[in-house]
Amino acid sequence: MPSIARPVLVCLAMSTTVVRCLPGQGVENAMRPGIRVGLTEGDLRGGDHRVLQAAVDYVAGLGGGTVRIGPGEWLLRDSVRLRDGVSLIGSGSATVLKKAPGISCSLLEDGDYGDVRVLPAQPEGFEVGDGVTVRSSTQGGFHSTVATVIRKDPDGALILDGLLNSDFMVADQATVSRACPLIRAVDCANVEVRDLVLDGNQPSCPPEDGCRGGGLNLLRVANVHLANLTIRNVNGDGLSYQNCPDVVVESCVFEDNAGGGCHPGSGSARPIVRDCTMRRNGGCGIFVCWRVKNGRFEDNLIEDNGQMGISIGHKDTDNTFARCQVRRNGYCGVYFRNEPEHAGGHRCTVEECVIEDNGPAGDYADQPPAGIRVDGHTNNVILRRNRIRDSRTDAKTQAYGVLINVDAGPVELEGNLVEGNAKGDVLDLRK
Repeated sequence: MPSIARPVLVCLAMSTTVVRCLPGQGVENAMRPGIRVGLTEGDLRGGDHRVLQAAVDYVAGLGGGTVRIGPGEWLLRDSVRLRDGVSLIGSGSATVLKKAPGISCSLLEDGDYGDVRVLPAQPEGFEVGDGVTVRSSTQGGFHSTVATVIRKDPDGALILDGLLNSDFMVADQATVSRACPLIRAVDCANVEVRDLVLDGNQPSCPPEDGCRGGGLNLLRVANVHLANLTIRNVNGDGLSYQNCPDVVVESCVFEDNAGGGCHPGSGSARPIVRDCTMRRNGGCGIFVCWRVKNGRFEDNLIEDNGQMGISIGHKDTDNTFARCQVRRNGYCGVYFRNEPEHAGGHRCTVEECVIEDNGPAGDYADQPPAGIRVDGHTNNVILRRNRIRDSRTDAKTQAYGVLINVDAGPVELEGNLVEGNAKGDVLDLRK
């Protein structure tokens, strides 16, 4: 009787990366594909997105592995697209992936849902292989299309590698931009990115949507580890991930981005964001978007962001924010958004945080700045053992330590030190 080849088994390491091992062997004995990329040294050599993508595709074709990037600066006209089981590891701050300058121009004809063709007014600004974003004044965010140009026709039309996600009408100021995330992933699992810098080259690049753009963007990707990254100068969000369960973000810096720093959203369950810094971003330091549940946000420094330090809202339930320093953010330190009862950010806990000196941007929605503000029909908020203050002797901007608005449900205050705020410690407007 002929022998039957035994199948190769797939074993998952603790780091969430995929390791292939033979039957009977432990993970500790497994060999994992790897490849090195450098500007002048390594298995693959080059200075743009193409060599990085070639390395990712190589190890992905072997079932997953590690791409190690040496020191230097890579100039990217398209995203590096992650695949199942791939770890992308740089050489620390010496490895910089930087966006090439981009352009944005109007469409000369409607871009129709399900089509792959767009016709830019300035086709000479686009090349085959460029990453692009298509959107309009009415269709953006989740409806934007991020794709790669795979052909350029004689009339200047761009043929994309993916279908248009909506109708992009000339009458609605539809545009195509040479803009895309530096790193992105869609519909994969078990990926890791660590030890490198993502530079968005903000002054030279068009704006990007928060849901589909940013420095690093993930859509429907499970089991992700992001560590020791600096994401800076993006004309949009630093990090955005949507529909992504079990994302761990640790020891990262998000700074000087035009949008938010860190943007978990759209049903991303069990996120962990710890030991990170979010500073000088134009939006919120951490924007907890929609249906983010059972997350932990701990030991983060969130300072000098243009809007809120932490924003919590639509169905963002059962999250914990612990031991964070939240200071000098534009409006409020921690803000529970104005949502109806069925969509509130219920059962969230803020504990052992220092929340101070927020509010330099002034009033928000006709109310003064606060360290923590609870709007909408938000229920069962726990504020425990926090220090909520304006530490300055003059020019105080944090009007209240805690502001609870009229429709809010139960808010439990336990063992907080609230002091030095400009107008009062707690303002409770509930009837």
